Amino acid sequence: MVTETRLQPILSVADLDRARVFYEEKLSLKPLEMGLATLVYQCPDGSRLFLYHRKAAGPQRSVATIQVRNIGAEVDLLKRNGVVFEEYDTPGLKTENNIALLGNGRYAWFRDTEGNILSLVEQKTSRAVESERQPTAVGSNPWR
Repeated sequence: MVTETRLQPILSVADLDRARVFYEEKLSLKPLEMGLATLVYQCPDGSRLFLYHRKAAGPQRSVATIQVRNIGAEVDLLKRNGVVFEEYDTPGLKTENNIALLGNGRYAWFRDTEGNILSLVEQKTSRAVESERQPTAVGSNPWR
């Protein structure tokens, strides 16, 4: 459930290299994951800070991610509570039933009352990633 998880702040940055210098040299954070347009830092308390490149940086995108175990169930529960999820259909980002598959995660986005975008994310388990390397039975679910 959303109430049983940790929030992960997400910040857009105009210059990822400049931001990397700031977070690593000024704040002494160590990068956990690096992508072409993303950086994830592990904080001392176990939380993570996610940075992504965006030409017009600012809070136009997700400001926090909520990690969940079963994104479908969470989306259904939040919809019953009146949450309206964003739908996207752009090159590189398409939602189906409010959920997008991106890399090793499944994502869903919604806005709070102030227009801030929050996201739910379900990361594949290590078992699911390993199962992709092996033949799977028809109908098997790598998202367990």
